[in-house]
Amino acid sequence: MIEYIIFILGLFILVKGSDLLVDGSIALSKRLGVSTLIIGLTVVAFGTSLPEFFVNLFAAFAGNSQISIGNIVGSNIANITLILGIGAVLTVIKLKEKIIFREIPYSFLASFLLFSILGFDIIDGITPIISRAWGVTFLVFFVIFLYYMFKSGINEERIPKQNTRLSSFQIITYLIVGIIGLYFGGEWTVKGAIGISNSIGISTYLISALVIAVGTSLPELFTTINSAWKGETNLLVGNLIGSNIFNVFWVLGFTSLIRPILIPTFAITDLLVLVIASYTIFLISYIRRKLSFKTGILLLSIYILYIILVVLRR
Repeated sequence: MIEYIIFILGLFILVKGSDLLVDGSIALSKRLGVSTLIIGLTVVAFGTSLPEFFVNLFAAFAGNSQISIGNIVGSNIANITLILGIGAVLTVIKLKEKIIFREIPYSFLASFLLFSILGFDIIDGITPIISRAWGVTFLVFFVIFLYYMFKSGINEERIPKQNTRLSSFQIITYLIVGIIGLYFGGEWTVKGAIGISNSIGISTYLISALVIAVGTSLPELFTTINSAWKGETNLLVGNLIGSNIFNVFWVLGFTSLIRPILIPTFAITDLLVLVIASYTIFLISYIRRKLSFKTGILLLSIYILYIILVVLRR
């Protein structure tokens, strides 16, 4: 039972730590006069990606690459099918031109690169791996993304500086406590997941792709629901698209520098689902310029099929 307690407690602390960090980050960003779209694509996306980052960090030190890759692939699939699907069901998500033609294609590029690494290695008959060289490449793409956001996005989306309900001391406290919570939450989540997989005889990939992935995506889920109810669709889309970009180019890029990440060959089906889902978002966005209730149902259906696939494969 101790493994389950550690695992559940770790996920809980991850979510609460991320929640504090996001609240503090948003308050800080509003004081700096940054729009909700830019906040979503950068600050909130970074904050809600930190659970994945800390889980992968501890997985890398523990030498468990199945948790590293399963967590990211599962989280990204959950973000653009389960969570974006819920958002589209709750409200019509109107998309700006630059999201359709810049951010969404960049997110698709991240998914396609992961799929290509695995596919080409399988064709060449070698063990699929995200090497340190690929890690550097991912980080270069990440720096390009940040440069683009702060160079063009902020200039296009400036807003007046705002007062917030949090004082400067509270903002700093939220940021510090949030980071501490993410650190310990990530460590305990990985330890619990490894213990559970060893005790019941299932792969750590299955646990990471479903349970950990959804658990670390809870900050995105709560942010999406709150954004939908408040009509902040720019924050909603920016958070999810930005989070997927951060997960691949930042989280996988950084953790693969610590230890190259082995990709199980069966994960090609998961990555194919991710590529198809990413392309579906781009196609619907390009044609309709919005994500409606029907789109939400389609995305949720894709996620249900993915769960069935992973469970049957076990």
